[in-house]
Amino acid sequence: MINVILVGFGNIGSKRYKILKDNKNFNVLAIIDKKFELKTKKLNNLKYLKNYKDINLISDKIDLAFISTNPKSSYEIAKFLIKKRVNIFIEKPPCETYRKYKILLDSANKNNLLLKVGFNFLFDSSIQKLNNEIKKINFGKIYYVDGEYLYGTSKTNNNYVGSYMDVGIHLIYITNYLFGELDTSYLYLENNEIKNKIDDNGFALFKSKNNIPIKLKFSLTHWENRFNFKVVCEKGMLEICGLPKWGYQKLILSKRVYPSGRPKKKYFYKSSDKSYNKEIIHLSNLLKNKKTDLLKINIQDMNVLEIMKKSLKKNFNNIMVKYFNEK
Repeated sequence: MINVILVGFGNIGSKRYKILKDNKNFNVLAIIDKKFELKTKKLNNLKYLKNYKDINLISDKIDLAFISTNPKSSYEIAKFLIKKRVNIFIEKPPCETYRKYKILLDSANKNNLLLKVGFNFLFDSSIQKLNNEIKKINFGKIYYVDGEYLYGTSKTNNNYVGSYMDVGIHLIYITNYLFGELDTSYLYLENNEIKNKIDDNGFALFKSKNNIPIKLKFSLTHWENRFNFKVVCEKGMLEICGLPKWGYQKLILSKRVYPSGRPKKKYFYKSSDKSYNKEIIHLSNLLKNKKTDLLKINIQDMNVLEIMKKSLKKNFNNIMVKYFNEK
């Protein structure tokens, strides 16, 4: 059994706890949150701490820490726990800057520890089904990809990293997962409402290693939440509309009718989000398997950040992406 602590017990932290407590592979030892008494009633058999530095009060060995705090505090917490030889699962965006995340990664690799970033989207059943359909090549050659992930939270977002790192990163992680390494052709970022000239809206054009053109749109200034991801192919289209966390998701598989008829469509609907559960199961398998190459797993998340960092060379509006500021 994997002994776990949770640092941060807000929306995501409490969601992680609900899943972990029902998974027989995990044993939750403690919840650490400086305001936990305001958020939840105490649960039996758990320690409640206000400071992560008090983990010496936990008698059992800690195998894994879930860090669900804001990026401003996650670095110091992870740094402290890695020194205590604890594996880390950290919510995105990992830390407040790329430089700080790289320091953590180097430290985790040196100590042969897992440093995994939470990207539950990869475990969404519609994303996985879309991936399986692409692999079957039933839709023929891929012509292009069009994705958008939009929010209207420019006034309430507290991740402090901007739209590219907050929501754009999900789209890039998905496209990297589906189509391999990406090369940036164009990046355009805007600052409309967020202070300190942090981006709150943007567009990016990528090309996959197989020369598939990919257009992505991400925003915190769209006044209706929206997620769409479309793959247009020689023999049809695959499209995901919505997200289960909003109560509705639709996967559409469209078969082309020659020469130019209305396509034949199959619809798959979802209203419940199981991606977090699947991500937790995947995490337990990584840690239980003695042959898991932790260095290789850690590098996968870094690769996505490297793609984003390189894309800034094609940033045509010179809006600062604070996350990659090396100062």
